[in-house]
Order: sequence, then C-alpha cells, then structure tokens
Amino acid sequence: MGGLKFGAKLARRAAILGLAAWLGACATGPSVRRADRVIAAVEAGAGDPCTGAGAGLGGLIGDRASIELLKARVTARLDREAGDTALPEAAVRLAGLENTARALAKIGDPRDWAEQRQGAMRWALDVNRRAQAAHEAPNATPLGATGAKLSAYGEAAARNVAFFDVDPVGASLRGCALSPLHRAARLDYGAALIGRVAAGGFADERRDGPGALHLGLDISPQFFTAAGRDRACLTLEEAARAGASDRGAWVFMRARLSCRNGLAGGPSEMVDQFEADWPALSSFLLGLPRSTPAEELRLRVELDRYGRSFLRRLYERFPDAKLSEAERARALAPLTMADVDNTARLKALLAGRDWFDDAVDGLGAAHWGWALVQNADGDPAFQKRVLDRLESEIGAGGIDRSEYAHLWDRVAAREGRPQRFATQVWCQDGRIAPVGGVEDEAGLDQRRAAFGIEWSWAEYQEMIGGWTNCRPS
Repeated sequence: MGGLKFGAKLARRAAILGLAAWLGACATGPSVRRADRVIAAVEAGAGDPCTGAGAGLGGLIGDRASIELLKARVTARLDREAGDTALPEAAVRLAGLENTARALAKIGDPRDWAEQRQGAMRWALDVNRRAQAAHEAPNATPLGATGAKLSAYGEAAARNVAFFDVDPVGASLRGCALSPLHRAARLDYGAALIGRVAAGGFADERRDGPGALHLGLDISPQFFTAAGRDRACLTLEEAARAGASDRGAWVFMRARLSCRNGLAGGPSEMVDQFEADWPALSSFLLGLPRSTPAEELRLRVELDRYGRSFLRRLYERFPDAKLSEAERARALAPLTMADVDNTARLKALLAGRDWFDDAVDGLGAAHWGWALVQNADGDPAFQKRVLDRLESEIGAGGIDRSEYAHLWDRVAAREGRPQRFATQVWCQDGRIAPVGGVEDEAGLDQRRAAFGIEWSWAEYQEMIGGWTNCRPS
C-alpha cells in the first residue's frame, strides 16, 4: 500500500504542476538545457537515483529557475509513468531526483553541498560495514546472510527517511549514497530466494534468522531487473511443473512478481484456475514454519489478499453483465470459507485477552490481526467486540489510530449508520461515496487527519475513483 500511496500522491502533485511543465516544454534557454541534462544523467544511472545528482544537480545551486523547471518536468514524467507497473526503476530514479531537487532549492552555498555529500558518504560507508558484518555472520545460510544484509540497509534507509522533514538536504544525499548498495542487496536477495523456492523451500526463521519469513513474503518485482523477473518466473514455473518445488509456492510467487503467465482467459477459465490454485496456495502458506502469532496472522493475510486481488481482477475484466451467478458464487466461496476460519482462529488466539501485543506476539501482530478482523464481515458481533476493545487502547497508543478509524466505519456501515471517517466507499452515480453516508461532513477532513488518515476526502475520492474507474457517465 505504501507504494500505491506514494505513486498516487506523486501523480496528484504532477497534475498540479502540469501547466508549468507544459510551459517549460515550450521554453528555451539555459534553464531548459540544464534541466534536460540532469534528467538525462539521472536516467542513465541504471537504477541509482543519484548518479546524475552528483554530476548535474550541484551545478544548479543558486539557479532557481532550473530547479523549479526540473521539478516540474520530473513530476510530469512521474504522472505519465505512475500507473505503469513495468517501469518501477524509472519511477524510483525520478522520485529520488525530485526529492533531491526539492532539497537543493534550500541550499545557498556550494560549500554546504560539498560538506553534506561528504557526510552522506561517511554514513553510507558505516552502514555498509554493519551490513557486511551481518552478511558474514557464522553459520548463516546464503539466503539468511543476504537477507540480513538487505535488512541492515532497509533499516538504515527507513531511519533516514524519518529525517527528511527536518534535514531534507542531508536525508536526500544520504539516500543517494545508500541507494546503489540497497539496490544491489535487493537483487542478491531476489536471486537467493528464487533458488530456495525452485529447490522446494522458502524463507524460514529457523534456518535464516529472525525476520526471514516476513522478508520472504515481501518479495516483489523491485527485487529484480525486468529481465531478471522474467527469468525468475520461468525458473519457478519450470520447477513447479517438474515437481521440484511446491505448486502453492509457485502460485504465491507468480502473484507477487506479477508474472505474465498468471490468471488469464474468460471468466469461467479464470475461476477454474483460481479454484485449482487456492488449495495449493492455502496449503503452502498455512504450512510454512512460524514461531509467533504475528507470523501466522501474516500468512493468513497473504492468503486473504490473494483471494481479494483475484476478485478485483475478475470484476475489472468482466463487469456484472458478463459474469454468471454460478461463476460469482464459485469465486466467492473460497474467501467466504477462509473468513470463517480466520475469525475462529482470531477468537482462539484472543481468548482471555483484549488484543494482540507486538512485544508478546511478534512484530506486526496487531496490524495483521486488524486486517483479518476488518474482513470478518460474517461475524459483525465479533467485529463490534474488537472495536470496543481497541477503543480503550487508543489513549495508551497501543493501536494504530487509522486502523481503528477503518474498523469504526466498517462496523457503522454494517449497522446502517453514517460513517465517521468515510473509509468504506462504493461507486454511486459515477462518484465515490461513503456507504451509508457520513456524519458531520464539514469536519470530515479534520477527523481523518486527527486519526492519521493520510488523504483528505477529496484526494481519497480521486484516488479510489481512478483505481475503480468510477467516473460520471
């Protein structure tokens, strides 16, 4: 979701700057030439968003016209590429450039730039030493060692991002210095995981160290080059056909990597394949070794997401008029059964206690538990009990406020009451609207912000409307 939020925000920013970008494209002069050279340099960086930054952006210090034109052109380019999942590397490069250009606008003295760059390089070298030490730990499996190195880079990058608002220049440059190391580690990890899965295994906490399962489940196209992803998909498909790997693992990886040989055909053929894939995927995910409730909950959420992703693709490709009642019922049946099973398991895990505690149940337990409760629509009384329990935790900071808001609205919508935060929506007369309406619409954005919901109501309508193609006829 983080990626979708990021892309949507950039796309909106690009729309705001679209006029400036159009005017810039019609202009001539030094600013245009400088901006064009920097964009070309960054795009030639082969995945490093800062290869061109060191060579070109430093020359823009003090040239506000070039900086503003550069930002307009970058965001306009992102607007065109944001919806193209085949261009993740270009999006990463341009996003890094936009952040760096925004930071450069605050620099007045080239000496500050040089000092910041030196500090960023020292920081990246220190992170690299620690990552290398994790990689060379004794008795580490190849997958575990590569994963430990990747985790070290990822944790450092996450900490650095948190400083962007207070130190945009330093954070941008530190991110630039770390980017090629982090990218290389992702590629190494992707290759190692493909080898493990093709041989019949998967990431395993007991073999590969703490956090290994979650890291394996987070696999995505960004762990590969475009050609590398295609090779990985082919390797896994061949291994599954030869019986060398688990079919459920192939189904999972095929979905996570968006392999081209995924679900296809007419509605009946798609549902046939889904019905055949579901038990294999369920057996694979729920059969993986886990050591904490958080890991079990995460695995259940992954299965749930696969089913809901399939339904979304089915409905997008075949509107109601093209789906028979029998096909719709067959597609919904596995998810309905999984919801019942997940609800029963949640009740068992929560027996005698109010809610999950990450310190006891493993990192992420509260989040993954909430994700399953959110879809426990077959037992509204259970959803309401959980909501009441979570309400008492808000003041203590024990839960995510935005997750509480989503569940509050879910329960209200099920009970036919107006929502408070407008998080549960549908397409009504060509416009995204809250199911059952919303209370005190004038204060809606203030409530959303107070509960950590990133988007304003207008932004949320625009984003969901774009995803669902909900537009006035």
